Amino acid sequence: MKTYNIRVRADYTGYYKVEAESLDDAEAMAQQCLFDEIRERKIDSIFDFEEYDETEFEAHKELKQWGESQ
Repeated sequence: MKTYNIRVRADYTGYYKVEAESLDDAEAMAQQCLFDEIRERKIDSIFDFEEYDETEFEAHKELKQWGESQ
């Protein structure tokens, strides 16, 4: 068996009408609705798969960490 380095990106879009006390509450409620639909697989989604080079990935992580520390 061979080991693969795979990056997976999923894109989900949901539209919800929610009643809430504030925009923050409404966003949290809509986010939960989306999570529930994803878990129940009731929503269309797009998946993108890519095999990545582990050396390039580690270099990217180091550069990102350096940028965040500046």
